[in-house]
Amino acid sequence: MDAIPPDAPAPRLCHVIKRPDFEGFGFNLFAGKVKTGQFIGKVDAGSPAEDAGLKPGDRIVEVNGVHIGNENHKQVVQRIKLRPNETELLVVDDETDEYYANRGLTIKSTNPNVIRQSSSPSDPEPVRKISSSSSESESEQQIQAARLQQQQQQQQAYVQTNGQRRKSSSSEGEDWSNAPAPRLCHVIKWNESDGFGFHLLADKKRKGQFIGKVDVGSAAEAAGLKLNDRIVEVNGHNVVEETHKQVVQRIKAVANETKLLVIDPQGQLYYAERNIIITSSMPNVQKMRTPATQPQRINNRPDNLKLVVTTATAITESGQTNGSSMAPPITKSSLKRVSSAPAPRLCHIINVCVK
Repeated sequence: MDAIPPDAPAPRLCHVIKRPDFEGFGFNLFAGKVKTGQFIGKVDAGSPAEDAGLKPGDRIVEVNGVHIGNENHKQVVQRIKLRPNETELLVVDDETDEYYANRGLTIKSTNPNVIRQSSSPSDPEPVRKISSSSSESESEQQIQAARLQQQQQQQQAYVQTNGQRRKSSSSEGEDWSNAPAPRLCHVIKWNESDGFGFHLLADKKRKGQFIGKVDVGSAAEAAGLKLNDRIVEVNGHNVVEETHKQVVQRIKAVANETKLLVIDPQGQLYYAERNIIITSSMPNVQKMRTPATQPQRINNRPDNLKLVVTTATAITESGQTNGSSMAPPITKSSLKRVSSAPAPRLCHIINVCVK
């Protein structure tokens, strides 16, 4: 049995029980396109699924005690339907999933740190709430996470269809194949004395903070940041409502690295039209990071020349060739300037006799 570290994030075993006053379980199931597996999509506000602790973006590990890692979307739906009025889902959020995967640990409902949650009010282990005895920093993070989750549930409870709103149904599957992918860019300085290589821009005409200039060859460029990207999260914190000064402080809070969740203008429009809040736990997020080693840059010379020489061929100043070649003679006048890197090499070969 895998030894679970004491600081390991906890998977959640959510017991969802239908109620007479609510139709269905109240969540959507979809197959991931960027990441493999089955995920929780929309969670209806006030639904049994919400009461049981299911969250958008959760990956399903087990259904009713059965591991479903190798099962397809249809098989998982069938397993859920085997119990008409209730289901038990072992789920993990993106951070928890990554923690166990990086350490080679198996996620199981028998793990000692599993949190058991139920939509039934009589359940002996209800959903954990924020403790008043938490430290100030932990309490602030929990309150912010709870507020963000509430906004997600309120905005995702309904979906836009043909100009009319309809209640989302647990039988629907979410197709993320056409949804623009947000990017989680982990920018790491190559040297402590260097900067990240991007400018932060506050636009008076647009709400929020945006990526301005991105320096060529910088850590920011290598991590995938692009001009006009909108910053959604900084180091896991949603900054949509924060000021320019607050966002700068969050970026500077970690000296030599920062994680920015960004979306381009087209992607921002896509999610805004559908009232979907962009988060780093979404299954289609592209994770990018600065490589550990800084790529070697080759200087562009103003007199770069493109020279093609076939083997076993010598070129004279007059353009005549010695040796057999299928290529036409090359003269200096036929050489063309090019401005792109990497720079070609002009090799001056002198015929010498080696004994």
